Amino acid sequence: SMQSPLNSFGAAKAMLVKINFPREAVLLGGLYMVVFNFFIRLLLVIAVMIWWSVPVSETVLFFPVAVGGLMAAGLAIGLLLLPVSSLYGDVGRVIPIVSGFWMLLTPVVYPPRTEGLAGWLATWNPVSPLIVTARECLTAQPFSMLGPFFIVLACSLLAIFLGLVGFRMAMPHLIARMGG
Repeated sequence: SMQSPLNSFGAAKAMLVKINFPREAVLLGGLYMVVFNFFIRLLLVIAVMIWWSVPVSETVLFFPVAVGGLMAAGLAIGLLLLPVSSLYGDVGRVIPIVSGFWMLLTPVVYPPRTEGLAGWLATWNPVSPLIVTARECLTAQPFSMLGPFFIVLACSLLAIFLGLVGFRMAMPHLIARMGG
C-alpha cells in the first residue's frame, strides 16, 4: 500500500494531463487494487492456518482493524512521498530497497525484542505495533502492543488527511509540470 499511490499516479499521468476528473479517483483505484491483492493472499494464509492447525480465538475479529492500520500506514507514507516521487522518479525506485531493509528491522517473522539495539528498533519502529498486533490477532496471542497500535493508527489517519490535502494542493503544479 506504500507504493500504491506512486504506481497508480505514474500509470495515470497521461490521463491526468488530458482529462479533467477527480484526481483522488486514481488513488482510490490503487487502494482497491491493494485490498483485492490482500484478499487473495488472505485466502492463502487461511489455507496455511488450516493445514497447520493454528488455533484461532476471538482476537481474529480484530484482524480487519489491524490490517486496516497496516494499509493506512502504507497509504500515508505513499501519499506523503507522492509529490516528490512525481517530480523525481528515483524516489519510486528506492522505496522497494528501503522497505526491504526496513522489513528486516521490523519484527515480521520474529517476536519483538525488548533489549539492546533490536529492542530499541522494535520499540521506535512505527510499523512494529501494526505488524505485531496483526500477527497476535491471527495466532490467538494476547495483545502486547495495543496502545502503540492505536497511536500509530491515529498518526497514520492524520498523515493520510494531510497527504490528501497536499495532494490536492500539488496537483495543479504537478499537472503543469507534466505538460498539461
